[in-house]
Amino acid sequence: MDELYNNTQGETWPNLSRSRAVAIRTQRDVSQNESIGYGVGAGVSLRDVVFEPFGYNQTGLANLRTLLNVGVKTLVLDLFYNEGNGKWLVCPKKKVLQQRDKNVPDECLVNSFNLTSVVNTLSDYILATNNNLNFNTLFLLLRLNTISFPTNVTVPASLINSGVQDLSIIAQIPNVALPYLIDTTKLPSLEYLLSKTRSRLFPIIIENKTPFNETDLPVSDDQLFVSSTIESLNSPDDTNVLDISFTHFSRSNCTRLEDGPNPNLISFSYDSSYLPFNLSTYRESIICGHNPIISTPFKNLVDISVFLEFSLWSWAPLQPTPILFDELSDPGLVYNITVIRSWLDGNNNLSTTPDIGSESPFVSSWGDVNSANSSGSDTSSNSNLNVNDGNDDDNNSDNSYINRCAVLSRVGWVATSCERSFRTICQNTRNLSDYWISQEKKSYVRSIKTCEQLDGDYTMVLPKTYFEQSHLIEMMPKDQLFLWINLNSMSTENCWVVGLTATCPYQEVVSRHIFAQMISPSAAMAWMLITIFILFQFRRLPVHKNRKHWKKLLNEKLKGDLDGVPS
Repeated sequence: MDELYNNTQGETWPNLSRSRAVAIRTQRDVSQNESIGYGVGAGVSLRDVVFEPFGYNQTGLANLRTLLNVGVKTLVLDLFYNEGNGKWLVCPKKKVLQQRDKNVPDECLVNSFNLTSVVNTLSDYILATNNNLNFNTLFLLLRLNTISFPTNVTVPASLINSGVQDLSIIAQIPNVALPYLIDTTKLPSLEYLLSKTRSRLFPIIIENKTPFNETDLPVSDDQLFVSSTIESLNSPDDTNVLDISFTHFSRSNCTRLEDGPNPNLISFSYDSSYLPFNLSTYRESIICGHNPIISTPFKNLVDISVFLEFSLWSWAPLQPTPILFDELSDPGLVYNITVIRSWLDGNNNLSTTPDIGSESPFVSSWGDVNSANSSGSDTSSNSNLNVNDGNDDDNNSDNSYINRCAVLSRVGWVATSCERSFRTICQNTRNLSDYWISQEKKSYVRSIKTCEQLDGDYTMVLPKTYFEQSHLIEMMPKDQLFLWINLNSMSTENCWVVGLTATCPYQEVVSRHIFAQMISPSAAMAWMLITIFILFQFRRLPVHKNRKHWKKLLNEKLKGDLDGVPS
């Protein structure tokens, strides 16, 4: 099977695929000085995607952990306040009554499944990934509901007596973001969270259908954030109110380029059973700056992998890959990757179009390229892939088979050989709205030097937010599929940095990992040889005993023989 296909999220399930791990880390590092409001990523409704289809039990908790492992960063959790005993439940009333009628309930048993067990699952994940390689922000969105049972209905304590009376238990999760640590009027950057507060998880109440108001909510206002859309829990002087947008996704609520994004707004969009996300609307939600939340269940949870491949604003799906595109022959690849591979290989065949949505931005993006190619424009030179500009050795095997430089395409960043020749975008560091697009195609290194040689302080551009990326894609010439951006992994494989002189910030970690990979086979072989040698010292070979035995018999036989020649 194709190496790229083997590294997709679906094939490596339930572990995070290598390409997605690198992609998530790269996007995080590039955007670390930007507001966390720009850090969009995948999300799910736990009730609809995990607990209802797979169980309000340990199986559901295991699937929750799996989603965290594969890079889901936003979780919507529905909580239910039992007015009868004042306890909080994770199971809805309907499910509790269904389990009550069973002889042996297998869900909603509060001794193994409750808010505490959900908190413990989150805590375990955070503790396991609390390092610079895996540090990321998570959002726990809370929808508060109330339930009550009629007095003539008896419900076993094993289903409703959870022991959780207030929500302060959520604030005990390691590295939780507490309101007094965060200036809610100006969202911090990821770098600030990493270096100053080590805050990762933002618990936010986004919906309140309980009788509680700001004064009697069973949690302190310095432990949980509250969405600005909940009037019953807000007051003008509150310091725990975040500016949140939580809406059903529509193209009409996408941030327009001329308006600019709001760095202090965190946007979430969700689908529904009557209008579920497809790959087109899901990707549009990402590039519009929304955190898409899937609310439609899957028959098999692994099926969410296809959407996860599209969950970054930066890299194109299945990127970055360290292998050449002409080695990717799997016909099941998503359409936009097929197009990218086709053009990098000089094979302009766009005849096969899998169904990814009738109004897919990917299909329409490549439409201009088709028309440009048919008109005999500059795209024809790209189709021949004359990537040498005269000073680059295209026969170098290391450069030919390892993709360590990035280009911008209309569907995101793509890893390719640094020796290929493309045009590039340069940006004036003193006037960030001043761009210059080169006319000559050059290698990555020579393109960087081209920008530096311009009059003024120009450098090769690198988008740091979804908004900047959309702006650059709008600027791309219609006859160009790719433009160099200032991102490479030339110094260390799978560690993408900005510029030619930057070193991998995880060099020590990566080096230890590579050393372990190198030493493990030889260490195992050495240990096996030593073990065999020791065993032989305690157990002599039978041939030694046989030699002594035959020597004794020979001596006894020779005793009766006479010396000399018989007369």
